[in-house]
Amino acid sequence: MTAITPCGPRRMLVTAIAVTLAALPLAAAAATLTGPGSTHTIQPGDLREDWTVSDGAELTIAAGGLAGPTQVDNASVIGTDVDISGLFGIRVANGGSADINGGTMTFTSPFADAGGVSSGSTMASTR
Repeated sequence: MTAITPCGPRRMLVTAIAVTLAALPLAAAAATLTGPGSTHTIQPGDLREDWTVSDGAELTIAAGGLAGPTQVDNASVIGTDVDISGLFGIRVANGGSADINGGTMTFTSPFADAGGVSSGSTMASTR
């Protein structure tokens, strides 16, 4: 019979959480683009940010531009030769669209996903 001290399993859990958090990147800046007619272009050299694009806005990622995880809700994202990196790629919902032509997506968590498409939305990506 093996005796486990009361803090043994708890200490293992705390250690596992600390190791996981240490492996995650520092939080990226967050940016929001919202409203019909609102546009923004991410240029090469701009800070990598996590994006929320909604309500008719349009985000363009110029060739060589960097973006973090991007949530698109009834809006659009367009990009060519982009670099998207973070906990997920692009998630598109509520009639939104994403059209990405070339580039890379890098996920910083073993539980990450490329993103998703729901509620009548579209996503096209080509390499």
